[in-house]
Amino acid sequence: MTVKKKYIYVGEIPNYMTEKQVKELFADIGKVLDIKINKGESYALVEHASEEEARKGLEAVNNKEFPDKPPKKWKFYWGSE
Repeated sequence: MTVKKKYIYVGEIPNYMTEKQVKELFADIGKVLDIKINKGESYALVEHASEEEARKGLEAVNNKEFPDKPPKKWKFYWGSE
């Protein structure tokens, strides 16, 4: 059985970011089912409706500029729940 990759790990996010702000980063890609933010460790897990949408999201955010922080400081990986 193959595990579908529907989660994106977003690391090094500023502590002030909310679920709404993280969701807006992925708004143009596809449906976001859930967002879990761990402010203590500065990361979020973003769950997409499908592996295809998650892949598009990962590709899109890796080339995007973000507020208050250079993009190279952000980390994006495949995540798991």
